[in-house]
Amino acid sequence: MRSPKGRKRFMKIPMRLPLSGVGAGTLLVLLISVSALGCQKSGTGKPTARLQGRVTIMGEAPPTDAEASLTFKPMVRGQANTTTCKIVDGSYDARDVPVGKVKVYFNIQQPTGKMISEGGGRPFPEYRNLVPPQLGSGMEIEVAGGESTRDFKL
Repeated sequence: MRSPKGRKRFMKIPMRLPLSGVGAGTLLVLLISVSALGCQKSGTGKPTARLQGRVTIMGEAPPTDAEASLTFKPMVRGQANTTTCKIVDGSYDARDVPVGKVKVYFNIQQPTGKMISEGGGRPFPEYRNLVPPQLGSGMEIEVAGGESTRDFKL
């Protein structure tokens, strides 16, 4: 079909998929359910696990005003990517943790209440590190697939 100025015009033809009465909501639930089955895989397609647990420092949860997180870094080439999760009220829930040998890095910083500046720049809050010095370079663990609980006592 040509327009009066000689350009091609396209007709819009409505298209419907034969879903035999299946609603869009039902189809979405089905797709999500199918994707959740089987071994978890990261965006790279490499096996991952879900770890949950508690983090304590000398038997206590990190202070509520502390900024706290865990980073899980693969130690072997070919594993899934590094992942980080927050520690909230002493608990963590890490998804997409690489399966196999992993190094866990602890980041627990508590504000001191002081403002500091460097070189005359803008002041910023001072923090103190609550991670014991012997864990400053991380902790090696072995991660199995699936879901498991792992507590860290610092």
